[in-house]
Amino acid sequence: PLVGIGTDAPSYPLSVVSGTANYAALGDASSTNGAAALHLLPASNKTSWSIGANYNVSDGFNITPSTATGGETFSTPALSISSSSNVGIATTAPTNAKLVINNSSTSSPVTSLELMGGSIADGGGTGIFFKASSSSTADRFGARINSLREAGGNGAASLVFSTDTSS
Repeated sequence: PLVGIGTDAPSYPLSVVSGTANYAALGDASSTNGAAALHLLPASNKTSWSIGANYNVSDGFNITPSTATGGETFSTPALSISSSSNVGIATTAPTNAKLVINNSSTSSPVTSLELMGGSIADGGGTGIFFKASSSSTADRFGARINSLREAGGNGAASLVFSTDTSS
């Protein structure tokens, strides 16, 4: 059932309308995957936003602007958080690192900055990966700055600068 507050024609499970220009909607009327979302729909000349769970990210949380001013198409998240607490900006799949920042303004090359966590065991460490590629896996190149824990248990670490090219 659809419930409306301030409207006789709700379009979401809960629609709260103030006047005719702006409202908040809770739920996803077309959801088949268990998604839940809060849509913030301001005046028609402003960007609408969606805050959702499993809405654009499977088993995750996202904040998504509408693809059109005043629209209600929420397909490209600005921020995603996976169930494993990885954070992605301009990506729906922050699986490679704790923080993945993509440049989504172009389709090719794909560029990103990844802050990677690792183990504190010998040989483990953390790093920063500056990456560019023609796709997410092909023709990849970039540079890394890593800290690697040295063997011996004394807590010493090495700072390593490297490049990465693969296809």
